[in-house]
Amino acid sequence: MCKRNRYQNQALAPLTVQYKDYSEWMHNRDMSAQRAFWLAQFEEEAPVLDLPYDRARPNKQSFVGGTVSVDVPAKITQDIHHLAQEAGSTDYMILVSSFMVLLHKYSRQEDIVIGSPISGRTH
Repeated sequence: MCKRNRYQNQALAPLTVQYKDYSEWMHNRDMSAQRAFWLAQFEEEAPVLDLPYDRARPNKQSFVGGTVSVDVPAKITQDIHHLAQEAGSTDYMILVSSFMVLLHKYSRQEDIVIGSPISGRTH
């Protein structure tokens, strides 16, 4: 199906911005204000999460980890999605918030830092 038929025989307006323009904007934008903000936010060292362990924490981090896979029942997935919609958030935000509550429950710490990959967008 050509684009004319999909839009009731009306031609689409030409794009004002091409991907190459966006790519150049992303590459050349000034991020110094954002960098200064985050450097100030994390000026102090990140707190160590003090969880109860079954053995002593090693003196040097190994960064060795593992994976635990869990099948989440469809009903729970639907409930999370519904809660996110009611809260005006995303499923991810609900899950991360729940994880933070769990970490607080085990550690009794108020300042907890976790890492999360992002796309690099500022808008």
